[in-house]
Amino acid sequence: MKTLPNECLFETFIYLKNEDLFSCLLVNHKWCRIVVPILWSKLNTFKSRKLIKIYLLSLNAEETKQILPFKIMLPNGPNPLFEYTSFIKTIYFDTDSGIIDWLDSEGNYPPYLKEEKWPINAIHRIGSSLITMFL
Repeated sequence: MKTLPNECLFETFIYLKNEDLFSCLLVNHKWCRIVVPILWSKLNTFKSRKLIKIYLLSLNAEETKQILPFKIMLPNGPNPLFEYTSFIKTIYFDTDSGIIDWLDSEGNYPPYLKEEKWPINAIHRIGSSLITMFL
């Protein structure tokens, strides 16, 4: 059985809407490997806490080390299946709202911050680590 070359599939997939691309992810491994970079190349935001979590799982040791002084518990979990962040083409660096949403949703408050808002330097340090990763 003959199949289309990856290049032909890629050229076809780039014209599909995201909803259709999500369906293509589930067809087989080959299609998944072609579709994931297309989907992630369309992302351009830091406003989703789920995306922030994936980004934080992708940080290397040096980028993670910058966040450690703030005693923020980074997400645990397996490494992502793909190097998602390498597929992103454009980013709007409005990081604060997504990072704060992730911090709040994770109940990630260090004991000394229970009654306070997150200090701006902690939020900026996380944003800085993410930006460094993307660059």
